[in-house]
Formats: sequence, C-alpha cells, structure tokens
Amino acid sequence: MPTGRVLSRGNTLSYDESIDPRMWGWSISAEYTLPDILNLYDIEHIETVSGDTGDLYLLTGSYAGTVDVELWLNPEKSYRPERYNTTITASDDGVGIVTVTEFQYQEVAPDLWFPKFAESIVTAANLETGVEADVIHTTARFTDLRINERIPAHHFTLEPEPGTTVYDSRTRESFEVPEENN
Repeated sequence: MPTGRVLSRGNTLSYDESIDPRMWGWSISAEYTLPDILNLYDIEHIETVSGDTGDLYLLTGSYAGTVDVELWLNPEKSYRPERYNTTITASDDGVGIVTVTEFQYQEVAPDLWFPKFAESIVTAANLETGVEADVIHTTARFTDLRINERIPAHHFTLEPEPGTTVYDSRTRESFEVPEENN
C-alpha cells in the first residue's frame, strides 16, 4: 500500500452540466434543466412582456398544485432565461418558499451567451403570520471571460514531486517518482 502522496489517473469521463458554462442559465435549478421544467410543469400561459433587454416570453404554470412557476425567456439571447421564480404556497409545516433567480448575459461569440451575473434568493415565509426571512442568497459574477483561446501546452504538463506514488488506472500500473540526484 502506497504511503505519502498519491497521484491517480482515471479513464472515465463524467459530464456534469452544472459546471458546463454552455449550460449556465439552462440549468436553472439544482435539480432541473429548462427542458425538464417545460416537461415537468403544467405551463398554463405564455405571453410576450417587455424586459430591460427587450421583449421576453413569460411562461407561467404550476406543478402538483403546490408549486407555481414563472419563467422569462429571451429570444434575442438563444432563449436563455433572464428570470426564474418558483413559489411553494402549501406545505405540511406551514412554511412557504419563494425562489427568485435572475441572470444577465454577455455575448462571447456570435449567438453564444454566457452569464456575466447570476443571483438567486430563497425566501421562507410563515404562512400563518406572514413573517418572511431570506434563507439563501447566492450571487455569482463572471469577469475576464475568454472563449476558444489557445491554452499553452505547459498548462497540461504534470510534474509530480519526488516520492509521489503515481497510479495509472488505464494500464493498472503504479510507480514512485524517484528522488532527484543532486
């Protein structure tokens, strides 16, 4: 069994859309992407409304009679959502939950929109007393965004320190990086 530092190399690739910038704004909640929401919620009404960045499509609907949803889509920005609200008005514990998520986008290449700002506020309310409290407030700002820039090869070079045990799960081989000879 190796002791000290261990470096392992796997052969499986995993994909998590929440960390894929091309999907930012489409993954509008931790659980659901935009297509999930359109399939999951009963969209009852679609209308065109004026927003800060032009005309938006406002979709309203519900889920299971206890969650109301409002979704503002921007057709000028590849239908990215500019705002997404959910409201849970009935719960067993007498607490209502309102989540408001807003996005601002920047065009980083022709018709490729990435968020430059995102904010989400979750508010809980006692349904009997009406007392409200923000329970989660998340803000993200994206700056110095660069797309398809050449990345120097040295960023992909790995030089483990002497004494590190290296294991390659593709070949199932391991070795220890030798101490340098001075």
